[in-house]
Amino acid sequence: MADLDDFQQLRRLYLSDQYRYQEARYKERQDVTDVFWRSKFAFAMYGVGNMDFDDRELKLLKGMLVETKMDQYSKAVKDAVQEVVHLLQNEGVMDIKDAAVIDPFAGSGNLLFHVAQVKLPSDRHPRADGYEIDRRVHAVTANNYELLVDSRINMHLQNSLVAEPLAIPEDHLVIVLVDPPWRDAWCRDDDPTSSDMSLDHTDPPVIDIISTFKTKYPRHVESHRLMFVIPFPQKTTEESVARIVTEHHLHPLTFRERILRGCDFGQEILIGLATSPAHDSAV
Repeated sequence: MADLDDFQQLRRLYLSDQYRYQEARYKERQDVTDVFWRSKFAFAMYGVGNMDFDDRELKLLKGMLVETKMDQYSKAVKDAVQEVVHLLQNEGVMDIKDAAVIDPFAGSGNLLFHVAQVKLPSDRHPRADGYEIDRRVHAVTANNYELLVDSRINMHLQNSLVAEPLAIPEDHLVIVLVDPPWRDAWCRDDDPTSSDMSLDHTDPPVIDIISTFKTKYPRHVESHRLMFVIPFPQKTTEESVARIVTEHHLHPLTFRERILRGCDFGQEILIGLATSPAHDSAV
């Protein structure tokens, strides 16, 4: 019977360069993850007690083995962000020495963890900040990040939409990960039988999230250094995606680019720079 020490040794092994992000090891890591989540050590390993989590919280946290369970979705988003950042640098759009990644809905922290591994043209990694309003989910995720040797991630127990803006220098590229809960995103208002999804129906709506962060970081909008990363299911309506671009003057760097292939659920991504109407033609 495995004990806590066994799991901690496996964790250290999977953190090593020998294992990290190697596709050939994916099945092995997933098997360990499944065993781990059936054990009494699932929370002790992250420095918290076995709290009385509800089903929604457990569903969130089951993805939190960020460095052992290969998260193909999060890694695909990270790869897309890294490609765009280097394109901006190489095309002379902006000089990117430093950046900050913000996840307004961090949850288990998988997406933020992976995007925080982006290597900037300066060979630096971005600072990273995540927000979570559930106290118990925040405790587990924050403790998990603390255990990661190379973690540069700050977790905030706050509602990201009403929190004060972070002190981010104006020459930094601010990258906002817009991946809110999709539980109400079905297009029920338009057609009760529709299987399509809408960025207007996420909780909160994507368009409101973008508006809030443009208000929080106006100087970065003016200098075209506020970038939104919006992953979404392939079945999302084109109208709701286009509305994000037109109503918020979002200059798309990718538009409905497929980031996951060969999956039952197609995943796409929109990455764009926030602009103001007066500056649209300058980007």
